[in-house]
Amino acid sequence: MSGNKAYIGACWNHSSGELILTLQDREASILSSAIAILVSFVASQAWNILKFAFHQVRASKVGDELHIQQQVVLRTPSG
Repeated sequence: MSGNKAYIGACWNHSSGELILTLQDREASILSSAIAILVSFVASQAWNILKFAFHQVRASKVGDELHIQQQVVLRTPSG
């Protein structure tokens, strides 16, 4: 085993202008899991917002007969 130790923490790469975060394996896996959970939560909420927006666009139409028939079909329970 070599005596070189990797720097753990945040450091600034001046040549590329990036901030680099170096973590131990355990902390990196926790961060990766937390990011995955956050992304899935945000995506599910974004989908709910898009569904609501689509519903509002469709519901606010003062429609013709075709629109009314579509609303009746969507409202009628199937079975």
